[in-house]
Amino acid sequence: MKRPCFGAAAIVGIAPQPLSPFSFQLYPNPASDYVTAEGIPEDAQIELYDVMGKKILAARTSRFSVSAVPSGVYIVRCVTRQGEVGIRKLIIRH
Repeated sequence: MKRPCFGAAAIVGIAPQPLSPFSFQLYPNPASDYVTAEGIPEDAQIELYDVMGKKILAARTSRFSVSAVPSGVYIVRCVTRQGEVGIRKLIIRH
């Protein structure tokens, strides 16, 4: 049996992306009331996501409240106006 051939063979993929082009710290971690992000640019947007990818909150300050967020593991994503993205894991315990 002959297999169909559709044009020239091509390699398809995604170029590797750095996980965090700039570094920032979150403290305290684990957190219960407030979280401070240290080392982020002034114009950065901070976003908190749950493990399912749902955006829980967004802030433009380096200190934000997590007192109303349920306990669990979250991803904090920091995006600058230039499009740089930094990512950190945050644990919330009440």
